[in-house]
Amino acid sequence: LKTAFATAEADEDVKVIVLRAEGPVFCSGIDLAYLHQLLEYDLDAQQADTLNLVELYEQMFKLRKVILTVVEGDAFAAGAGLLAASDLVLCTEDSQISFNQVRFGQIPAPMMGFVLRKIGNGAGRRLFLTGEAISAEEAKRMGLISEVLADDVVEDRLGEMLAQLILRNSGGAMELTKR
Repeated sequence: LKTAFATAEADEDVKVIVLRAEGPVFCSGIDLAYLHQLLEYDLDAQQADTLNLVELYEQMFKLRKVILTVVEGDAFAAGAGLLAASDLVLCTEDSQISFNQVRFGQIPAPMMGFVLRKIGNGAGRRLFLTGEAISAEEAKRMGLISEVLADDVVEDRLGEMLAQLILRNSGGAMELTKR
């Protein structure tokens, strides 16, 4: 993702980046086999792994281009963090969002600042400490998601938003607004 974002950032013809998963789940979080492997890393390697994720979220947040994320299916852990670092988020109504790292003995440190900035301290603490999954509608009420959509209208709404962002909006003005 970091390479793809850097490539899009360098392309002057790109105004909007669409982040979207392939398949029925946006992101289920960390691969459990990788988690077991990570536990065997020394402290420096674990910190480097965490820093890599922090750098991704920072890159997304600071990117000059608009990031429009489309969530179809669940977004857990690091995947939920991607929503906090995105500018706009479309989400299907059956999706669930969870910062469930506490269930695996981890903390959501790499994304905490971005999530808290977007939804506030009270809601963030609740989600980080409980690890509970919330509905797309609840995530929208908190400000993590821009719009909740039925599955059958996602493509149409995505097209409408892209038309607005690309055809009607100034790329320079959007960049300055993000800055």
